[in-house]
Amino acid sequence: MKIKNLIYKLRHFIAIALIVAVSLGCFAWIEENTVDEATDLWHRELYSDYYNTVTEPIAGKDGLYYNLYIRDNIDVYGINLLFHTYGRSCQGTVYVDLLDTEGNLVVTSEADLSTVYNDNFKRFMFDKRIDRSNEIREYILHVYSDPATEDDAVALWQSSVTWDTLYGKYKPMTIDGKEYDGVLACQYITEYVNGEIAPYFRILSLVMLAFLIGAYIVVFVLKAKVHNAFIFLALGLGFIFSIFTPLRGAPDEYTHMGMSYYQSNLMMGIEDSYQDGKLLMRECDYGDTYYPASSTAFELKEIYDGLFKSDEGKTELIPVWTRWSEGYFPPLYWAQAAGITIARLLGMGRVQMYIMGRLGNLVLYTALVYFAIRRMPFFKTTMAAVAFTPIAVQLAASFTYDAFVIGMCFLFTAIVMDLAYRKERVTAADTVKLVVLSALIAPAKAVYVAIVALGLIIPWKKFGSKKKYILNIVLILAASASMWLAFNQTFIAQVKESLFPQTAAEQQLTAEAAAEAESTADTVTVVADAIVTEVVSVEAAAQAEPTPQPTPAPAPEDDLLENGDSRYLFSAGYILTHIPQTVKLIVNTIQDNTALYIYQIFGGILGEVILSPVHINWLFVMAVMVIVYLTTLKQQEETLQYKGVSKWWATVVALGVVALFCTACITWTPVNYETVFGIQGRYFIPVLPLLVMALSGENITIKKNIDKILLFALAVVNILIILDGFTIIALNNDVMFYK
Repeated sequence: MKIKNLIYKLRHFIAIALIVAVSLGCFAWIEENTVDEATDLWHRELYSDYYNTVTEPIAGKDGLYYNLYIRDNIDVYGINLLFHTYGRSCQGTVYVDLLDTEGNLVVTSEADLSTVYNDNFKRFMFDKRIDRSNEIREYILHVYSDPATEDDAVALWQSSVTWDTLYGKYKPMTIDGKEYDGVLACQYITEYVNGEIAPYFRILSLVMLAFLIGAYIVVFVLKAKVHNAFIFLALGLGFIFSIFTPLRGAPDEYTHMGMSYYQSNLMMGIEDSYQDGKLLMRECDYGDTYYPASSTAFELKEIYDGLFKSDEGKTELIPVWTRWSEGYFPPLYWAQAAGITIARLLGMGRVQMYIMGRLGNLVLYTALVYFAIRRMPFFKTTMAAVAFTPIAVQLAASFTYDAFVIGMCFLFTAIVMDLAYRKERVTAADTVKLVVLSALIAPAKAVYVAIVALGLIIPWKKFGSKKKYILNIVLILAASASMWLAFNQTFIAQVKESLFPQTAAEQQLTAEAAAEAESTADTVTVVADAIVTEVVSVEAAAQAEPTPQPTPAPAPEDDLLENGDSRYLFSAGYILTHIPQTVKLIVNTIQDNTALYIYQIFGGILGEVILSPVHINWLFVMAVMVIVYLTTLKQQEETLQYKGVSKWWATVVALGVVALFCTACITWTPVNYETVFGIQGRYFIPVLPLLVMALSGENITIKKNIDKILLFALAVVNILIILDGFTIIALNNDVMFYK
């Protein structure tokens, strides 16, 4: 009995010790089986891939000199050269240097000639990296050797022709002082990892261990309420995601980062900072901001290299190519912009700036969900669990505005549920909150405007009278509709054009009206005279020769772009005239992709879903699904409040939002596709609490409350998912094509 009492008193210390022991064991296993293998990983970029002959033999100190040009925005760690050894194994040493245009040594490399094989590329890693920020992009390649014998000469493969595409600066190569034409077959090493993953993983491991210990203390020792526990859980896991997710590696982050930076410029008093596709950014923030990141070891190395790096005084604003979205809603990016601005004011470097922008978004998300959980009259743990799923937290700890949308929808749902089931009276303050939230949700993503219909489950008696009920509902709907109309004019115009396309005559009248508004009377007269002259000449030609019959236009599914997609989409007009094809598209999508969407919703794919996905083990995803479902089970003696007409109307609203989003995706789908394009599980998260709550009932019950166990279990599974993702990314060196 004494031992039992002692164990009980020390239970928290024992539990924490177990957490530490198991965690360190997992980390050690991953370091041995993954991290140790993540060395000497590299990626090449072609300089010239055409070759059909070899150079003159290279033997001696003079060797070959060849002009090289390195494009902007890439680092160079080394070079691959294609050697020819005349069919023999050579002995000695071969040297590869890069010189500046004045002949000064910049970087050097060497290799044993016995490792150079006939008609094979040989990799030479320089003694230091040529940084992308280096203004010098023109170099002289010097290849020479110290052969053991006169017979140990080598040559390089080259083209027999030259072309003037290398920045327009082609110069002939020289070998032993003589000039020769040709372009060498060579490749740059633009990404390289050699040991940086190990220290990065150790930092990540320490943060994850601290998070697990903190989660246990908050949930079991302090016994924090669900909404208070969520603050630590969301901020802790979100911080881990902020230093784990590659820069531009979250869904659509490469677009949202530029928009956030623009808002940061405005906060710092910099006006008109986006012009002609380029955004003014600090010199130290210069890098690839136009494309999504590859989920590779090189991106983890990039985070590690910049984790403790300041701006180094490189704060001059320079124009950088970025993505841009017209007609966006500025508040979507204020939180991220605030984080960026703080980083800039504190002199933080590029990676730190990314992390601060992500944390700004995370803080907003955590605050919105905190108030949502606190306001929920029931299923508080369900709301917390859904908001704590891996993909939800990764979105929150990124630049994407999905965090704003999810948080707003959760808070709107919670207030409506509270007014419908707990609060006895709807106050003016409640109405203001619902009006503001509905107005903020509508312009963020158009389809989520339908969630305002959830307000109809609030009994009219709680408003005091039917007149006040109707007035309040109209206010909520009007706020949502007006904001939706204000920020969706382009979409409305596209639908209108699809349903009621202009005739040729109407298009001509529109063009003429625009020309008349923009041109002077003299210009219009000249154009009219030219048109009359052309008509007369056409009539004369028609009298002389018969009019040729026009070539029939190809069918929409056969009129393809270069990437194989039809240039025609399932627009509203096309759907109405091709109903059987549309039905087939929907049925194929349900049959082929439903499991994929569920897999995505619960964290099955991290990062950029389409371009650079990280697929997580199904077992972890199923664990998340089970935990979320278990939060809906009631205790045996607990009364179930969420039932009846209100429950099913809320479910219909949630399914309506899903249907609207799928419909929107259909209109983005080329007509030659077999399934709907663009649907991702993350788009359903704003209504996921309603869909999960619909599974609740009285048939399956539990004996005691297990909410704390479920929250901590979800924290553990989240860490396992991050570790699984790390093992995939750390060994991947498959960079996307545009790098």
